[in-house]
Amino acid sequence: REVQRVEGIRWIVLVTSRIHSLRATLAFEKAGFDVCSVPARDRNALSDLFDPWGRVLMARDLVRELFGLAYYKARSWV
Repeated sequence: REVQRVEGIRWIVLVTSRIHSLRATLAFEKAGFDVCSVPARDRNALSDLFDPWGRVLMARDLVRELFGLAYYKARSWV
């Protein structure tokens, strides 16, 4: 996706979930921004580690993010 630059804006504070922060940071840096990435509070990340279904959902999110990163790389967005 194309990131619109506002004249004079060099850096941004990027607030996103921990799992999305790498891809989002790389995309904004590719667009020419200096990025300060701040993780948003995950819904129940710690309690999910102790719940078998929570671990399945975390694994699903990780796989989805890895595919997203590969897609962004293929499109030269990162």
